[in-house]
Amino acid sequence: MANYLRLLSFIRPYWRRLLAAFMCMAVFAVLSGVSLGMILPFVNVLFEEHALVEERAGVDLSTPGGRAGLGDDAPVDGQAAADGQAA
Repeated sequence: MANYLRLLSFIRPYWRRLLAAFMCMAVFAVLSGVSLGMILPFVNVLFEEHALVEERAGVDLSTPGGRAGLGDDAPVDGQAAADGQAA
């Protein structure tokens, strides 16, 4: 323990610089966390292609065939005319 107290006596003349260094380290840590938080929305936009395609095409891709609200018996484009039914 005596060694640590002896080391503190050498640091005493530089206490202002040490305090400034600790403050700079704290600011750096906070800003690093903020920068990581700011990157997350951009990464989500990059990897959520499903939502962008859905929005641009006006199609609900969450249902099979992209036919939201239509049953499985609903005709697909051109199928009604091919079957001889009125479109």
